[in-house]
Amino acid sequence: MVSSENITFTESSWFGWKFTEYKANGHNLNGDYTMKKVIVDGYFTNNLGDDLFLKVLAERFPHVELVILSDKKYADIYHQINKLKVINKNFLVKVINRYVNFIPSRLIPKLLSYSADAYLEIGGSIFQQVNVSDGVTVKRKNILKSGIPYFIIGSNFGPVMTQEYIDEYRSFFACIKNITVRDSASYELFDNLNNIQLAPDVVFGLDASNISKSYLNRPYIVITAIDLTYDGRVLGEKYKSDSKGYRQNMVKLCELIIDSGYDIKLVPFSVFEQDANMALQIKMGISNKKKAKIEIIKYTNISDILSLIKSASGIVSGRYHSMILGWVFRIPQLVLTYSDKMENTITDTFPEQKRVTIKKFSEKSIFKTFTLNEYMNTIDNDNLKSSIHRSKLHFEKLSNFLNNDSLN
Repeated sequence: MVSSENITFTESSWFGWKFTEYKANGHNLNGDYTMKKVIVDGYFTNNLGDDLFLKVLAERFPHVELVILSDKKYADIYHQINKLKVINKNFLVKVINRYVNFIPSRLIPKLLSYSADAYLEIGGSIFQQVNVSDGVTVKRKNILKSGIPYFIIGSNFGPVMTQEYIDEYRSFFACIKNITVRDSASYELFDNLNNIQLAPDVVFGLDASNISKSYLNRPYIVITAIDLTYDGRVLGEKYKSDSKGYRQNMVKLCELIIDSGYDIKLVPFSVFEQDANMALQIKMGISNKKKAKIEIIKYTNISDILSLIKSASGIVSGRYHSMILGWVFRIPQLVLTYSDKMENTITDTFPEQKRVTIKKFSEKSIFKTFTLNEYMNTIDNDNLKSSIHRSKLHFEKLSNFLNNDSLN
């Protein structure tokens, strides 16, 4: 055992990445004295669902330094998560662009592999085929080429247009350390690989017992609506819908909920994807005498927004992770499904969940009155416990690797 008085370390850096060498009496120390570092890549634009991935990840690996790249305007949320190091994406890109001509291209992948112990891509819909010509991205190929241990956690696969897209990613997945997916439909595309596992969504790993309730005077329903005009969302034909009809029927539903004695909290999960615009349009459509009963909640603090959702009497879940939170907190909910990923998750997890596609919701007003028992339900306790337990599988291989165990 080496005493702490004999331990020294030196740090060097390259464009924001720090390299730390620990020594005791002049000898390099092993991993027991060095905090492991993982580069975490994902959709980090203050989308609550993806931010919850980071929260669960950080709570699962408190002794690992997790490094993300994020635009400065989004950084405040990520500084709320312990053990998360945020590097200004814009600054790093500028630096690399300035000096890239002085660095031999063959060294860039090596620099990546020297900067951390592993590279983790975490997210949900990160494999969507937008164009027929799409395949494995250049970025993913370069990361694989670097030799850094490459993990993917928590995704689904699709929508897909061609078999070639599936085949190309099958070859890619076979070359990385490990991948986990969150629905059976995605798993069955690649179940011939020995480095893929299926587990319920990562956010089932959220520790609900550590989230306090926010006690408000009046009962309320949380609504998470999406903006169907956002062009970055890939919708299949059976989910494509009329934005005007969606908005009008959302207004009608809100007024029915208010008439039944509830206030409404509109919670935009993603400003980047224009959820806040839709929330504002819905509120503007409410009659003046009922406007005081509806509030738009700005997402600036993860703990506060989770407390608000946990304390709701019910949820109208127009977002995937609103649905997951409804289950985690066991809150009655109505799910408005906008993609196969939502339908697949419901089929895998709780087929009895009350739901309607946004296409059907937008075409006609399907609600004449509103009561919780008639239109909302939630997962049973045994099913929830099973989902929480099985979701831990997402982190098993990465944990084994970081603990220097075998992946086999």
